[in-house]
Amino acid sequence: MEFISKKLPAEVYLYKGSAVEIQNMSCSGHFILVFVKSGIIRILVDGVSMLGVSGEIIIAVSQEYYQVIHAGKKLFCYIVKINREFIVETKMFYHFIETFIKKHPLKIVPDAFEQKVLSRIMKLLMYYSTVQDSISQLSVQSFSMTLSLLLFQTGWLYNHSNPSENTSYNRKEALAMGFLKLLLKHFRQEQNIGFYSGVLCVTDGYLNKAVREVTGKTVGFCIAEILISEAKYLLVHHGDGIETISEQLGFSSGGSFRRFFKRHTLFTPLEFRKRFQV
Repeated sequence: MEFISKKLPAEVYLYKGSAVEIQNMSCSGHFILVFVKSGIIRILVDGVSMLGVSGEIIIAVSQEYYQVIHAGKKLFCYIVKINREFIVETKMFYHFIETFIKKHPLKIVPDAFEQKVLSRIMKLLMYYSTVQDSISQLSVQSFSMTLSLLLFQTGWLYNHSNPSENTSYNRKEALAMGFLKLLLKHFRQEQNIGFYSGVLCVTDGYLNKAVREVTGKTVGFCIAEILISEAKYLLVHHGDGIETISEQLGFSSGGSFRRFFKRHTLFTPLEFRKRFQV
């Protein structure tokens, strides 16, 4: 799935050697992926320090900034700062739920073959992000497809590393994670908070409070966000009519879907399809 935008959905940085510029890179809910091809690097993500060594991947969510505070002489490291919207639209958010919920960095150690795969993907990302004199729709699609491949590959490694086995969650974190997993499964049929609170055996108010405290977003916002991302995908990649898409997403009528879509995107569904259809 491509990111529906005319701008690149991520920034890619390459750090080489110990002479790296020490500066804060501002973030606002960005997903940070660090791949240390060789050497040693220490970074701060919102003040939390983490050391990465050859062959390791660091995954983090940053609300404020990240900063490289130490680099070894043999360092060769990629850092990719990915827009949250892209994570949601590709549905990869749900593969990294624990990272988003706990808000602390996670480390993965891929084997030698997987490191080679990641290295090639990173080279492609660097290529697509630097060779273009101007951002064209084609270059955005190429970059986005490669970024999706990086996320799917990392998501597979993440899920096979069993990160939740040694992680404890408080009640609100567990509720938020349960809600997000239910949402991914049922968002097409269930857009009412009552369904989710009922399954989780809590009141609407308590669920909304828990989700907001943990994720920074209300239940209603989370539901709208995934509906809009799915609607964008269907409009761009499928030829179904507006009424059919409306029905697929659980809206009572095409009119209610049109109003909902325009309120959240400033486009009507047809305007969006004409502008972004591949």
